[in-house]
Amino acid sequence: MKTQYIFFWILKAGIAALIAFLLLNTLSYGYYYIPYNIECKSGATDFTLPANFSGVNGVEGYAKIQLDENGYNNQMVPEKINVLSMGSSHTLAYNVNPGQGYSAILNQDLYNRKGWNVYNIGMFGHEWYYCMDNLEAALETFHPTDYVIVESFYSKFELEKLKKLNMGNYNDAGQVTSKTMQHIKKFPYLQLLGHQLKNMLSQSDNVEDNTSKDINTQIEIKISEEYKRELEVTFQHAYKAISKQGCRLIFLYHMEILVNQNGNAYTNTNNEYRDFFKQLCEKYNFIFVDMTETFLEAYRTLHILPRGFKNTKIGYGHLNQYGHELIAKELYRTIINN
Repeated sequence: MKTQYIFFWILKAGIAALIAFLLLNTLSYGYYYIPYNIECKSGATDFTLPANFSGVNGVEGYAKIQLDENGYNNQMVPEKINVLSMGSSHTLAYNVNPGQGYSAILNQDLYNRKGWNVYNIGMFGHEWYYCMDNLEAALETFHPTDYVIVESFYSKFELEKLKKLNMGNYNDAGQVTSKTMQHIKKFPYLQLLGHQLKNMLSQSDNVEDNTSKDINTQIEIKISEEYKRELEVTFQHAYKAISKQGCRLIFLYHMEILVNQNGNAYTNTNNEYRDFFKQLCEKYNFIFVDMTETFLEAYRTLHILPRGFKNTKIGYGHLNQYGHELIAKELYRTIINN
């Protein structure tokens, strides 16, 4: 009798847990359901996302996700691509609604002005090194006729990473999601639990620095000759790929805008390294779009920051709607004037 009671208790508890899980999973579909990685055979990106995926991201901003038939964040795949946009999750723009990312805004503006199409292949984790590693394959896959935009959120690069990049053995931006994990990621509640666990484990690595910084202080830094050589080799490889395609390269540089205790906005941009990067751009006829002053001016005059959302810490994290709009406007101005 006691054994039978325990059995039925376990059965009822199991059924209740299953119902609770299914209910939470259903509710999570409207809050956090993001795509998983799949193989990208072309090499244009290290991986891509499921074709025509629909989801939602509510943990940083709140945005619908709608991918195209190639697994990238575009309304459609155009027959002709005039401008190819490459970058990280900032460029992917899955924290703002479809049509609000800078590539989408630029696409609409250029189409209205010139009938041009912008195609966005921004992808999770694809910081500058990965974009440069994939540049040739991306150009051969999508054949942009006029421009390719490569995003970077820093101007000083790591020497060892530059060496690996120039040797042609740079690591992938991430692993293709296994079949088992693909099935697990079909349950948004499990995705949400995984996201929360990841954040908990990384909190100790993100201690905030609340010290006041002088926005006018500049420290003189000497750039090593080895660094200069390696970065120029990277530029030479890019120039070769760009020349073969017959388009022009735009480097988009955007950074965090921080605010000190006195309410003054500043950045951690290293001017010496940024200026050397700009010199190489001039040498190889690349365009350098620097968002530093535009972002600072937006804070001074409009009191807006380009990153952060109402449900996160303002000023940190991914580009918000303001950041995307400011970047799109600057890219549009640059392309029209060139």
